[in-house]
Amino acid sequence: MARGVGRYQPPIPAELDEAVKDGKSFFNPIRNGFVAIKQIRLIDAFGQYRDIDLGTAAILRPLDLQPENRSLDAQFPPVNISGVAQNHLFCLPPRIVQACRLNFDWLSASNDAIELNAHPASSPVCGWVLPNHLDDSLLIYDQSGLHLGALQSYADNTEKVHWIPARAAESERIGNPHLKTFVAGFLNDTSVNFNAFRSAIDRVLLTIEPADYRQQNARAVLFGRPLALVQASLELELKGLPAQDWSELAFGNQVDQFKDGEPMPELPDQAFAKVQFPVRLGDLSELNDGLVGYFPYDGQNYTISESTFQAEDQVDSLLLSPAGGPIRLLMLIDPRAEVHATTGVLPVASIEIPPDQYKDAMENLEFSFLVNPVLSPQDQLRLPLPAETTGQWMFIGGNATSVIPQSSSTPAAFYDKMPAFYEGRLKTGVDEKDNSKTN
Repeated sequence: MARGVGRYQPPIPAELDEAVKDGKSFFNPIRNGFVAIKQIRLIDAFGQYRDIDLGTAAILRPLDLQPENRSLDAQFPPVNISGVAQNHLFCLPPRIVQACRLNFDWLSASNDAIELNAHPASSPVCGWVLPNHLDDSLLIYDQSGLHLGALQSYADNTEKVHWIPARAAESERIGNPHLKTFVAGFLNDTSVNFNAFRSAIDRVLLTIEPADYRQQNARAVLFGRPLALVQASLELELKGLPAQDWSELAFGNQVDQFKDGEPMPELPDQAFAKVQFPVRLGDLSELNDGLVGYFPYDGQNYTISESTFQAEDQVDSLLLSPAGGPIRLLMLIDPRAEVHATTGVLPVASIEIPPDQYKDAMENLEFSFLVNPVLSPQDQLRLPLPAETTGQWMFIGGNATSVIPQSSSTPAAFYDKMPAFYEGRLKTGVDEKDNSKTN
């Protein structure tokens, strides 16, 4: 991945390109070129030395740094330096000479201007998304893990996506604006696109295996792969103002352009801060990279649809420049793993969410499954249920909600009483203190 980014040739501003070509200035804030090895001398700890005969020495070079390989690309003409053999040449990929860094930070879900810090209110988690393969739907939860509802489509792929609220009184209870935008985006999309989005999630999840998965014993992991909807920002930042050309020629031009009564003209920086560099999010070769994909920001809001979703295995590189400022992203991630950003000109940046920002929410996630129909005695609902160490099972049918005691969890059997049909949803994650019988 890093090699693919490193081969990228950024467009050079005309001001910088002409100045270097004409030989008028050696100001080159973006380093790029070749290194020629003309002599090698080895010196030991005692000061003894030995010169290496380059005529017989075999020098190993990475493929990406061999000019003869890069010359196959039309962007790189053949390189011939007098007195230097081809196998003694190394390419220098583009690098920013001035001190620079890639800022990759989480943004608070409740305030876009606040970055993640030790305070729980600054959590970047806008909500939770859980693929439900039993119902071909996406379960939606708020930041704390409260089940809000589900996005579901019909099997014929001809209808729109539908919103199924978890509780009738909470059909409009999506407090976070970014989570609400996510839900609204797919409600306005087609079932075909929605199913393609779910398929993209399943495809990428096959490449994610967090390093600390054995330490994650949350109930959510047992039922599926809860994904966090999070905000992040990316910025290519220079240390200080952009470097300027302090050559004698540039200073002379500055003096010539000076006029009485006007401020002194700025020294040229050849607009190098406008050069765009690619940034690749995620790393398919790294199992501990939790990025599933992201949605772009259009300056006012996130554009949510299957067509704008950038899945990690098909993602396009983002373009960043020092003068372009930060960009915002709405990402879908496995919070137990890191997310990487690779530029090819700077070290790889990675960020992760502290476990205390999401552990409780993963423990609180509720899950519901369609059970339709169920045969059970009329006087008491009995179902074979998996053993749950925390919480209880609840059956929701019609207008009634019944907590199923663990004693009613019996193996399937024929009953001596007339059975009845039950239709509804089976939900787990209910706290044992919740003994409500109605909704």
